[in-house]
Amino acid sequence: MYYEVVILLRSKKNRNKELQVIKEIIMNISKSNIFDINYIGKKKLAYSIKKEKHACYVILTIKRNIKVIEIIKKRINILQKEVLRYLILKVNKANKDKII
Repeated sequence: MYYEVVILLRSKKNRNKELQVIKEIIMNISKSNIFDINYIGKKKLAYSIKKEKHACYVILTIKRNIKVIEIIKKRINILQKEVLRYLILKVNKANKDKII
């Protein structure tokens, strides 16, 4: 069992700032708990969220550990100016397919 955390970040002109936000979210989390980080990049939104028309998509795959999920939720709430939306899903198996 795994958790997938889908995060929509404010789109920046500088990709390094987006990556810095991702690093802040997963900071001090054991690498054994993080199965995969899929940085999809900037995509157009179907509708505006917080007056943004584009967002940077990131999918984190976390091994089943509810404590790690709680830590990620707290960090996302701290970074609410940078994070437009997030969704946490429980999945039976990790999907290694890349999304284009």
